[in-house]
Amino acid sequence: MGKGRPVSKDMEKRKNGRTHGPKAQVQNDGRKLNPCQHRDILAYIKTFGSIDNRAAAMVIGCQDLAGRIRDLRELGYNIITNKVPFKNRYNRLSYRGVYTLDKPLKDSQ
Repeated sequence: MGKGRPVSKDMEKRKNGRTHGPKAQVQNDGRKLNPCQHRDILAYIKTFGSIDNRAAAMVIGCQDLAGRIRDLRELGYNIITNKVPFKNRYNRLSYRGVYTLDKPLKDSQ
């Protein structure tokens, strides 16, 4: 009687350290990179000109936009942060970051 409940294939994969989906790259400091989110963020910026936290969360599903922007900067993309003022729910002035891609510098040769 002591067989226990059957284990699904998915549970076996997790137990063995393998999960579904693409393999994430790992930075030197141990952070995992998500190339799909990087690609989606760059495509959004190229299409609409800029991206902010709300758009990243709603459209892309990215909850840590600042972290992904840091990753993209480390990969060599020239991304500029603009602070845009807005009134918060307490009617106080606050700022939010809006990220844009800067044009690459042309060689002066």
